[in-house]
Amino acid sequence: MNNKTLLLTSISVVAIIIVFFIDPIPQNIAYHSFADQHKILGIPNYWNVISNLPFFIVGLYGFSILKSKKKEYTTSELLIYYILFTGFISTFLGSSYYHWNPNNTTLVWDRIPMTFIFMSFFTIICANLIHPSWFKLGIKILVPTGILSVLYWHITELYGAGDLRFYALIQFLPLILIPIILWLYREKVKSFKWLVLVLIAYLTAKLLETYDHECFHQSNLTVSGHSLKHVFAALACFFMVKEIQNN
Repeated sequence: MNNKTLLLTSISVVAIIIVFFIDPIPQNIAYHSFADQHKILGIPNYWNVISNLPFFIVGLYGFSILKSKKKEYTTSELLIYYILFTGFISTFLGSSYYHWNPNNTTLVWDRIPMTFIFMSFFTIICANLIHPSWFKLGIKILVPTGILSVLYWHITELYGAGDLRFYALIQFLPLILIPIILWLYREKVKSFKWLVLVLIAYLTAKLLETYDHECFHQSNLTVSGHSLKHVFAALACFFMVKEIQNN
């Protein structure tokens, strides 16, 4: 094991250990009480539903790029890209469904597609910069683990002991590791531009999600942080496609 691999493995192990020592985290029911609950054209929570449309558009764009470049990829590469772009379109469907009727059960269909995105994009970074074997590792282990983290949370909620710790690990550990991987393997990075934009757009989305109500009131009840969160998260997905297109 070289020094780079040792560092990444150590960070991952420490993060996993920390998660095990944290008390189980149930889903806060207040999470479902979004700032903008306007019903328009018969659609409840209209803007939180409609603002998911960019995910669908970016997904279609991703598949169009893949169609023109698929002869350049191995079967494993193609499959992980299919998972990523399917994640975009599934997020449009799942998040729209959830926001139509926000509750813990519908939230499952919002979160599973997002794990497709987290795990497949992390796989792509690792495969391109560390070793191509990560493509198969992502398909066989990382993506299924992401799905299982959501199912584990949902089952624990059904039994009255909700636990979001492992879903949080799936979402945030790649955010910690990706910048470190980019730094460690910087000589292999063709361009940092799109990758940096992915991180900026996603972190902006998380910030807007956190300040959902504040954004809504600051805009005189015009636009909420959560609906803007969808736009910036979709923008992060668009930058992912641009990164793949330019590789």
